[in-house]
Amino acid sequence: MDIIKNLKRLKILCKIGANIMMLIQIILVILILLLSTYAFLQLLHNNSLDFLKPLVLFAKSVVQFFFKDTIKAAQPEIDGELVVFIVLDIILAFIAAQLKAAFKVYDEQLDKKIVEEKAKVEDQFNKELSNELHRSIISCSNYMLGVLFKTSPLVADSLQIFGEDKIDLEKVEAEVNAKFVAVVQKISGIKLMREGKALLILSSKFDTIDPVLSTVQETISRLKKECKAQKVILKARLAVETYKPLTSNKKVFASIKPLLDLNLGSDALCYGNFKNRYELVKEPKFNVNVKGRYDIENVEETIYSLVKKS
Repeated sequence: MDIIKNLKRLKILCKIGANIMMLIQIILVILILLLSTYAFLQLLHNNSLDFLKPLVLFAKSVVQFFFKDTIKAAQPEIDGELVVFIVLDIILAFIAAQLKAAFKVYDEQLDKKIVEEKAKVEDQFNKELSNELHRSIISCSNYMLGVLFKTSPLVADSLQIFGEDKIDLEKVEAEVNAKFVAVVQKISGIKLMREGKALLILSSKFDTIDPVLSTVQETISRLKKECKAQKVILKARLAVETYKPLTSNKKVFASIKPLLDLNLGSDALCYGNFKNRYELVKEPKFNVNVKGRYDIENVEETIYSLVKKS
């Protein structure tokens, strides 16, 4: 920012310099016109501009100051000192014009330099912002994967539902949960907890999300087949969120519970926060696709789903 401020100060000085040169140029041109007209009228013995004599005397004294000897023109009628002063004025006017042009060129160069410096500052700011965002995303090293099971009869058979062969869905659901826990609790580096009917898988190592989610989906797929053999449909809802260490588990669950309540299929659902963190995983095993925009606690949120790569 200091460089830009200095460049702007130089730009102001350039404008002042250009204006001064233009003012000098105007004054010199006026002097040239007046003195040339005076000299011409003197040759014609016309004294209509005699009121300029003080100016003429001043011009002669300037020439005499710089040139010790009196300058004599080729023609005696011509005032040599006045001619020299007019020539000097012409030269100075030309120099002033060149300096004014130089100031304008430099001013344009300063404009380009200011634009370049602003671009550098903006680029640096964007990099710092990107780095800060990256650090913020990386700091979300923990994740919570919520799993919620729901069972229903495969066939709406009257005997199956009301007769002796009535299926105890609660018992089947309990068995499913027990089998599921028996598998996932063998995964190293995770913790299990329950919130109502939802089973929560927690880990402080984000790079384990792919193997954990793969194991969860494979286990659910196997349990669905077992339930189907018992004429029971097993549905599983999955939701996952990443968070910073020391964040309350209840707070994280409150975030993913609306995702579990959406009932949008068996793919794991997540918010943009998890998506951003997951995109930093090397060689991810899942694609993060937009599922749609949904009303989450009176706020429209974009929801994503994690789909296993083929």
